[in-house]
Amino acid sequence: MNNRYCISSSKYRQITLSESSLPYYTTPHGPCASGTFGTQEYDNAYCFFSDFWPPSAFPWIDRCHSWPQPHVVDDIVKNGCHFVAIGHKLGNHEDHEWRISFSQAEQKLVYIMNHCQFLTYGLLKLILTEIINNGVSDNDKLLCSYHMKTAVFWVIQQNAIPHWCPQNLLGCFWVCFKLILKWVHEGVCPNFFIPGNNMFLTKIHGVKQHQLFIKLSDLYEKGLAFLLHCPSIRSCIIDVLYNPRNFICTDDHTLISDYHFDLYLFGESLSSFIVLDKDDIQICIRYLHTIEQMIGSPLLTQYQVIMLQNMTATVLQFTAFILHMETYTPDNKLRYRADKMSCHMLKLAAKFGCITDMLYIAMYYYKTLRYTEALSIIEMIKVK
Repeated sequence: MNNRYCISSSKYRQITLSESSLPYYTTPHGPCASGTFGTQEYDNAYCFFSDFWPPSAFPWIDRCHSWPQPHVVDDIVKNGCHFVAIGHKLGNHEDHEWRISFSQAEQKLVYIMNHCQFLTYGLLKLILTEIINNGVSDNDKLLCSYHMKTAVFWVIQQNAIPHWCPQNLLGCFWVCFKLILKWVHEGVCPNFFIPGNNMFLTKIHGVKQHQLFIKLSDLYEKGLAFLLHCPSIRSCIIDVLYNPRNFICTDDHTLISDYHFDLYLFGESLSSFIVLDKDDIQICIRYLHTIEQMIGSPLLTQYQVIMLQNMTATVLQFTAFILHMETYTPDNKLRYRADKMSCHMLKLAAKFGCITDMLYIAMYYYKTLRYTEALSIIEMIKVK
């Protein structure tokens, strides 16, 4: 095209989503290959990475006066975007066009949400799954979690809510819900990064738009009491709604206790790491990457931060010893580099772990025949 080679989005999607190129059964879902692995649903999006922030999204940078913070904006812009293989359904070049994906940027924005903002997003996803889309086939679902996330982004950035706090959780939720109702009424859901992109254009219009608006209007007329139709939170929220003094006062434990949050956040990760296959260092790397994403999250309480530190120390110790066991090479330089890396990880784990975590350094020195250094570390532990 125009004396240049171009990649057809439809042909690329046809090749990447073909059964022969995938190790398991999937179904096409937009630009993604969707399926289920055990009890987990997934979407695999095959895409191209761009180092550059698209010019059409430059106005978003100037729009970020109060949220997100300048350093977050710089980080997002610096990391560019992606292009996924799907064209505009109403356009003339559907088979050749590609869609700009800001999934990485959106992930960073979710990470910087405070506790109440994150709960509001979760509450919107619950009412979407358990009320709005309940009993609706996948082909007939008009609203998705991406619309919910976009609504929260807009409400935060436009300072529509002065106080994002747990005591005002239901008030925050109500503002976001009304914004979604407004969008459905107007038939326009502006993309957060490129507002000129109407995300309702191809699905929510005509008769379907009217039917969805009637459905949401009925919920709106019932007020916050319609949350009682959510099976997963009904028992938690019924006392709040029927106690005038606590109408919008929701402490963290009203929705989910810190204990259960800890189980969700750490329990499964720790149990699966304990039975880690000692020969698989890739799992260690994946855990380190997950921990890196969790560090600095505003959702973590002080004791959860301590728990995260303990997990980090454990992962580093596993990684150090697995790296030592897997480095079978006559190349002295490679062995030296692996040894230095293992020592560094063990010392790093000891810095923010328990005193006894220093014993792993002594064990490593003993295992590598450095008995004097091992004794020195043990003496240091005795003093501490």
